[in-house]
Amino acid sequence: MRFEPFRIYTRSRGASSFFVVVVASSVLFLASAAASWSQVSQQQSNLKLPRRVHPHGSSAVLVRSDADCTLTIDDGRPHSLRAGKVARFFVGVGEHLFQASTPSADYWDNVVTVPAGSQIIVRIPLLEQADLLADILQKKQEAEVDKAERAQLVEDKKSIEDGISALTGQHNDNMTSAQKDTAGGQTTIGIGQTLVNSGNDTAVLMGAFVYATGFIWQLKANGDVNAAKRNEDQIQYLRDQERQLADSEGPPSTSSPVKSAQDFHDLYVSVGPLSEF
Repeated sequence: MRFEPFRIYTRSRGASSFFVVVVASSVLFLASAAASWSQVSQQQSNLKLPRRVHPHGSSAVLVRSDADCTLTIDDGRPHSLRAGKVARFFVGVGEHLFQASTPSADYWDNVVTVPAGSQIIVRIPLLEQADLLADILQKKQEAEVDKAERAQLVEDKKSIEDGISALTGQHNDNMTSAQKDTAGGQTTIGIGQTLVNSGNDTAVLMGAFVYATGFIWQLKANGDVNAAKRNEDQIQYLRDQERQLADSEGPPSTSSPVKSAQDFHDLYVSVGPLSEF
């Protein structure tokens, strides 16, 4: 075999050039692919998902309590919340039962409707609720006391009115009796005086007796008049008592100690931005 170094060199050089071309093409392809991938990644990074919507379709629920408590959602896993701190939960769209309790047995619950594509804010007012319940209890007790006092006033007024009515009847009876006794006494005294002046011993004796009877009637009439005056004093006293009761009665309490469930819900559950906290 004949040795041909030039031909071998030519073939070796051709293979090397082909290898260089293949390597250079691969490098260019990888560089282009890397640039395209970087561009796609940059574009994807610029596509921000809505902050309030979980990638899986749930909505964000921000919860803040005014007291340390334990929160459960739909009887799920308990979550510890710190007073004044905001906690974020991702919850499916629809109605959910939120329950919160404290070690001191304060309890709060509410049915929260979570809308799609929105962030809902739930405030847990354990301390506010305790203050509200205490205020409701106080107002209820005050209303009961006011009711009892007014019932007593009505009873006292009825008793005074009955007393005035009875005393007025007694006064009228005493005055009528006094008038009759006075008239009878005067008539009897007049008859007795006539008999005494007749000069007849029997008539004088009888006239003295008649005269004494008339005098007794006069005394009874004076007693009736005095009793009627006492009735008037008692009536005046009861009327003074009646005026004092009227002055102390005052207007009835108009504050309602009870809030409706809807008012309570509207007060403590709101939908809106975090700035509402």
